[in-house]
Amino acid sequence: MNRSVLIIDDEQEIRKVCRRALIREAYIVEAAEDGKRGLELMQSKKFDVVLVDLKMAGMNGLEVIRRIKKDYRNTKVIVITGFPTIESTVESIRLGAEDYLVKPFNISELSSSIRKCVSVRPP
Repeated sequence: MNRSVLIIDDEQEIRKVCRRALIREAYIVEAAEDGKRGLELMQSKKFDVVLVDLKMAGMNGLEVIRRIKKDYRNTKVIVITGFPTIESTVESIRLGAEDYLVKPFNISELSSSIRKCVSVRPP
């Protein structure tokens, strides 16, 4: 069964690079440029894992995590951020994020984190 990943990040290049890499690993991948659009996509499709940037215009990543964990309990969340702080790390984990990756992360880190979330063994 193919696993699905939603990338919510306002940086087009991050969405593009992550999407390309995850498709190569046989994930079904969707992307959204902000939290509002990401949550709209979640209403029509089920995602196993959501990658959420913390700093975005409009709805920030912490609010996105809050809504995901309230409405889609079984969906795993991985935070991706270029602005790490102790406070945002603690708050993300408290809200239910499974992992916290700091940009620029490498694709093997991302893949490993997603595999842990979906309990898929590496090939």
